[in-house]
This record gives sequence, C-alpha cells and structure tokens, in this order.
Amino acid sequence: MNRNKELEDTFLKMPISEDLWNYWKKTQETDPILKALRFLFLSNYGFMGQTGSLRFSTYNTSTILLENLGKTHKFMFDVRFMNVDFREVIKKISLKDKTGKNNTFIYADPPYLDTANNYQTGFTPKDSEDLFQ
Repeated sequence: MNRNKELEDTFLKMPISEDLWNYWKKTQETDPILKALRFLFLSNYGFMGQTGSLRFSTYNTSTILLENLGKTHKFMFDVRFMNVDFREVIKKISLKDKTGKNNTFIYADPPYLDTANNYQTGFTPKDSEDLFQ
C-alpha cells in the first residue's frame, strides 16, 4: 500500500523540536508512518547523521526532505529490504529476473572492524571474511 501522501502530510504537521528529538532518541515506534518519520527525523536533523545532537542548519532540511520523498518512493518502489544475517539473504533471493537475466543488486552494509559500535551483537573478522566471500 502506498502511504506516501500520508507520510508527507504527517511530516508537515510534525514539530521540529528538541522535545521530539529527545523523545524519539529513546522511543521506538510501531506504526509504519511514525516509524518512517522517526527515521527521517533522526537521520536528517542530527549533526553529521548522528543522534547525539539536534542540528539546525542554514539550509532548509525540511524542504530538501519533502522535495525528495516522492523521488525516493519511486526509486524504491520495487525494492525488497531484509533485516537478516547476510548468510540467509542469498538463500532467500533469486539472482535472476523473470527473463532469466542476472538483474539483482545486493548492498551489504558491513560494520567497520575494530570500531566502537559493531551492531550491538558484534561482527567478527570471520563474519567479514564470510561476507566478502
């Protein structure tokens, strides 16, 4: 179901405030629209994309975000997202399209080894080796 208009309308009503920033830093949402808004807010209004501090800038983040919502929706219309161990992804997808062509793009976002945050559960050098294989 396409709820792009509802997302845009709700975004327009959303206050860009430190109170909302602090609330969403510690609160998860279950409603798909609020979940999307939370992601957009925290990732676009944080300093350097981080949730450490709310950033107010000289350019209008809201305008830029609204101008790109529709474009992003069209681009991602037939994209499938999976939040599973990378070893499971290959088992769950077909690398060929209906015509038999290999028409699949896989973006794997591995963490940087030996950094402070390796996705809460840890990502080992062996995991990296397996992924690159």
